[in-house]
Amino acid sequence: MSQNHIFFECAYSQGLWQLVLGLCSIKRSIGTWLQEFNWATSCLKSKSFLLCLLKLVWNAVVYFFWCERNSRLFGNSSNSVEVLLEKVKDVVLFRLSGRCPIDSNPINNRLCLE
Repeated sequence: MSQNHIFFECAYSQGLWQLVLGLCSIKRSIGTWLQEFNWATSCLKSKSFLLCLLKLVWNAVVYFFWCERNSRLFGNSSNSVEVLLEKVKDVVLFRLSGRCPIDSNPINNRLCLE
């Protein structure tokens, strides 16, 4: 399994990333690991609430991709894309709790409150 396969080239990871991007109202095609990494490092530089949220989401997605890979290789178990999406949303909500109010913004609501 290559890095590109685990991160964004297999249908599973593309499906989760596409769902996450959709929740963020970002419409773009998904590239290789390097393309996605370059996108994240170049586009997520501001300290606005939305970009802080996207940074949390990016990190959670990469983390859960790696956990899923390990679970499949060493634990003989797997999760659906929907389960991973809920895990990402739970982590983002937990990390935001008590730190800053969640604006009544459709993107924030889709990622944090639904």
